[in-house]
Amino acid sequence: MACLVLSAKPARADVSSWLFVGGGAGSLDGPGNAETYGGLRFQLGMGSSPNAPIVVGGTAHTLSFFGAGTDVGLSARIATGGFVRGGWGLALDAGGYQRWWGIGSSGALGSLSLGAPWGIQAVFDVEMGTNDARTYAAFVGVDFLRLTVYRTTGTSWFPNPLPGAQ
Repeated sequence: MACLVLSAKPARADVSSWLFVGGGAGSLDGPGNAETYGGLRFQLGMGSSPNAPIVVGGTAHTLSFFGAGTDVGLSARIATGGFVRGGWGLALDAGGYQRWWGIGSSGALGSLSLGAPWGIQAVFDVEMGTNDARTYAAFVGVDFLRLTVYRTTGTSWFPNPLPGAQ
């Protein structure tokens, strides 16, 4: 028994993480009106191993529309390995959101994130909820964990001494 314990190799149990901040605009459609606002999107989350070709996880996010209010959401995520490791790829999110401002609303949300090297990404959001609320938004920004911890692309120009993914 002691031989088995002493001969064990170190285990590595990495998880994926996301921390995105981006700016953009959104169209807020409600009963009888539609308005466009500038916005800020903040998203964080975690998922399965970054070494896998497909990564499954979850995210929490806020969509803040300047002059209107902030929506809060939770979603499940499925992403390509390239996306998670800071390269080209995509992620799909599906979940729910809550809006306490204006006429209020709760409902379903969906997001498509297109990832480029260096953690750069474009995010397209759709929300459909109660009180005939519909939101369509687009944001461009940086995922700071895809840029630093998980980046395995561009290492000849900007080395990553301790990448989270191998």
